[in-house]
Amino acid sequence: MPAALIRDGSIAEIRPIEFTDIPEHKRHIWRPVVYEGEGPNVTSVVEADRVRVMRSYPPLDQLKAEQKALVDAEAERQRLRYITGGATKAMEYLEAKDQAVAVLQMGEASANALANNGVAEFPVLAASVPVEAPTLYAAAQLVSARYEAYASKAGQIKGKVIAAKAAIIAAQTAPEIMAVLGSIVWP
Repeated sequence: MPAALIRDGSIAEIRPIEFTDIPEHKRHIWRPVVYEGEGPNVTSVVEADRVRVMRSYPPLDQLKAEQKALVDAEAERQRLRYITGGATKAMEYLEAKDQAVAVLQMGEASANALANNGVAEFPVLAASVPVEAPTLYAAAQLVSARYEAYASKAGQIKGKVIAAKAAIIAAQTAPEIMAVLGSIVWP
């Protein structure tokens, strides 16, 4: 059992030593530490014969809200493994996808016949030619394939978020709530 050094009625430090290992002449300034409960919130009370360290969780509603927010934050971190974040980058991705759909609907011959790789008609998509793809149509295929791959991952991540939040809502105890985030196996 650890021991706490008491100065002016307050805990100066807690050491991982046994109270019996403290020299007899110094024991009057030390108290054995007794831990009670579990959780992230800690309240310590200096008593005449010991120091009680009481650990607890916040109210369940608060803990559930905090954990659901952590699930959302982790889901976003997982999504960012597959795409670059940012509001304007998201707009760029959507514009590239929309342009890719339009180019694919035109057909390969019509798309590749556009002047200057279609930069006037499809500026975001044309930026990929010739670095990422040799033609405008090939760039549309590439963007479409990337979008589908990301959409699949995004769907898997969303499924994990929905399941985790349902588990948090259903949990009846703080340890059950706290265990949910760590149990998620992200795609």
